[in-house]
Amino acid sequence: MMKLLVIVTLFLYGSQAQRPWNPQGKINGETYDDEPSLRKFNGFADMRIVSDSPICMKDLLLILDTSLSVQAYFERNMKPFLKMLVTDKDLHVSRNGTQIALMIFSEEKKTKVLLDFGKIYDADKLAQFIDKLKWDDIKGGFTRTDVAFRIANNKVFTQKSPKNNRPDIDDVVAIITDGNPWGVVDILNKTMKNANLIKEKGIVIVGAAVGSEEMRAEFRPNLERMATSPGHVVQADYKNINTIRSRLIENTCMKPARKMCGDQTFDSNKQECCCGTIHDQKVGFKCCGPKYYSRDAYKCCDYSHLVSSADSCPIY
Repeated sequence: MMKLLVIVTLFLYGSQAQRPWNPQGKINGETYDDEPSLRKFNGFADMRIVSDSPICMKDLLLILDTSLSVQAYFERNMKPFLKMLVTDKDLHVSRNGTQIALMIFSEEKKTKVLLDFGKIYDADKLAQFIDKLKWDDIKGGFTRTDVAFRIANNKVFTQKSPKNNRPDIDDVVAIITDGNPWGVVDILNKTMKNANLIKEKGIVIVGAAVGSEEMRAEFRPNLERMATSPGHVVQADYKNINTIRSRLIENTCMKPARKMCGDQTFDSNKQECCCGTIHDQKVGFKCCGPKYYSRDAYKCCDYSHLVSSADSCPIY
C-alpha cells in the first residue's frame, strides 16, 4: 500500500501564522527539533509539517497528594513514576509542546504550587527537579483536596481555558491521589464545588487513583465526580503505578471532540449519543436505543427494551 505524504508550505510575509508551532519535523530525512531550523530550510520564510501523529500541547497542572499515607511509597514508586511521566515522549514536555506546573497538597499550609508554568521547559530538567524533592519538606497531615482545587482555580487558572498560561493552548488539571479529601467539616462538598468551578472554565480534570484495591474502591467514585468524566480517571496500586502512565497521558492530551447527535452537538470525550439523546458518560453504562443503562443492573433486548439483568428478554 502506498502512502501519500502531503507537505504544506506557507510563505508568510510580515507576520507569522497564529497557531501552535509543531516543534519537531523531518525534511529530506533529517530531523529538526527547533523552529528556526525549519524556517531557515531552503530559505523559506516559514514551513509547517503535516503529521498524522499530533503532538501533545497542553498547559498541565500536576496536583500531587503528599499526605502522610503516601510516605511509604514516595521514593520507591511515586517519584520514579513522575519522572517517567514528564519525560515520556507522548506527553512532549517542551517550550512549544506541553508545559507543566506542579502543586502538592496535604494540610492547608503545606498545599502550594512548587513549580509555576514557564519555569522549566526541558523534560530532563523537570525530572531532575522532581528527583530533588525531599519528602520531609513536602509531607503534611490531612488531604486538603478542596484547597488544592481552590488554588488551581483562583491562582493558576484564573481565566477560562485556554486564556491562561498560553492563550491558544488548552488547560488541564491532573490530580494523583490515594484517598478521599479529609481534614475539615464538609470537605467533600467543598472539594466538589471547587472542582466544578474549574470545569466550568472548560478546563479538563483527569485523575489517577493509586493505592490498594480496597482503598481505591472507597475513594475512586468521588474522584470520578471531581474529574471531567469517570472515563478521565485511571487507577493502579503503587507497585504497578507505571502501568497507568500511557492512559493518564492519553486522557491529558485528548482533544475535545464535538460531534453531532441528531440536531445537537455533543462532546464525545465526556458524553454518549444514544439514538439522538445525549447522556453524560458513566463507567459501566452503554446505550440501548435512546436510553443509557448500567450493564450490571440491566440488559438490552430487541427493540431497545430494557429488563433487569436477572430477567430474560421477552420473545416477540
